[in-house]
Amino acid sequence: MESYCGKNCVQCAYGSQIRCPGCRWSPGAPGTTLCPIARCCQEKGHESCHTCTFKTGCNLWGRRESFPFRPAPQQQTPSWYRSSPPPQPVPPSPPCPLPTAEAANILGKWTGWRFFLELLQIGWAFLVVAIPIKSLSETASVILLTLSTTFACLSYFQLVKVQFGYLIPGCFRLTIFPLNLAAVFLSDNRRWGDQVDILLILCCLLYFLVEWTEALQNKQAIAGLNPGLSKCWNGFSWALLLIGAIALLGILLESVDYSTGVSLLGCAILCFGAAMILKLVFLCQTVNALTKYLSRLEKAETSSWRRN
Repeated sequence: MESYCGKNCVQCAYGSQIRCPGCRWSPGAPGTTLCPIARCCQEKGHESCHTCTFKTGCNLWGRRESFPFRPAPQQQTPSWYRSSPPPQPVPPSPPCPLPTAEAANILGKWTGWRFFLELLQIGWAFLVVAIPIKSLSETASVILLTLSTTFACLSYFQLVKVQFGYLIPGCFRLTIFPLNLAAVFLSDNRRWGDQVDILLILCCLLYFLVEWTEALQNKQAIAGLNPGLSKCWNGFSWALLLIGAIALLGILLESVDYSTGVSLLGCAILCFGAAMILKLVFLCQTVNALTKYLSRLEKAETSSWRRN
């Protein structure tokens, strides 16, 4: 390709460094403003240096073989032409941290107490909810409610030392206690029959919240040791929400369509009973996982002590 200076464009450093398309045959190309010879010919209107009368003594013409005498600036690619950066790989989520030996000890101990309390609570459910309304004395009802609430809250508040979220089910359980007491004391008065039913319904809904929040905390506590069991606790929490929604729908429909509302409530009660039995299984597996983890820690500590 012919240039202003007569040099072959293949041998021109401007052409190799900035990919100049040719200083004569591409008007307006960025390369024509970089070469001083091309700029001089364009300003004076010459077709090449051979038509210039000052060619013989021209300083630029004499140095044409050494151009460029400094590195040519790199041509910047237009912003619209720049390709988008490759997508960065998503870093894997860090695994859940394992509990310390002290935390695992507290979790295993009081989760075991939660297992036995749930066993007693299933037996007490018929006494606390069904019998006090008509048969059980107020004193016996109050004693049962007080013992149940005390031991449940004690276990929750002990677990708060390891995981603060257990405070939520503990507070919900404390809220249920005065409502249950009011239902017990008002159950003998027929004038308060509707209010007693409302209090019992409210207690049941709050109890759903207790079980739901406890399941979420159990899921988080066991996530680092047994991810599969953690997923089971997660599914259990969603099942409790579904059962609570069915129970609430049955309560709302009871005043409109009594048979449909009672059917939904009965279905919710049966499902909740099955869920409580399933909860006992999950609690037992959680205690076993924590116990095995503590035994591994003790063996590792013993072997390290023997090496030293």
